[in-house]
Amino acid sequence: MERLAPGKSSAVAHYHTKEEEHIYAMHGEATLYIDGEPHSFSQGEYICFNADTGISHKLVNHSDQDFVFLVVGNRDIHDVVVYPENNKVLVKSVNEIYARRPTNYWDKDEIDSE
Repeated sequence: MERLAPGKSSAVAHYHTKEEEHIYAMHGEATLYIDGEPHSFSQGEYICFNADTGISHKLVNHSDQDFVFLVVGNRDIHDVVVYPENNKVLVKSVNEIYARRPTNYWDKDEIDSE
């Protein structure tokens, strides 16, 4: 169970490659952004984001009261969390965040080019 204070965001918009997320609104109202589009999300409503769909989501509390919600889902060490708004990925198996950029297998990092 999580509590989202007024004016706060639950996370950066994201989606998972191996984990699904179930969200149930328990109290209050928030805005659920799905691929950047705002949707009202309030007490008693439920949504599921399946793994590997590429559908980004985040909650923002624009109200003047706490928004309380339940998040349930599987955990998978092989999950990669994609953050399309800031062009980054979290690789859970190494617990590191990387910038996404065009590259290929043979590219060298700037550090290696010395």
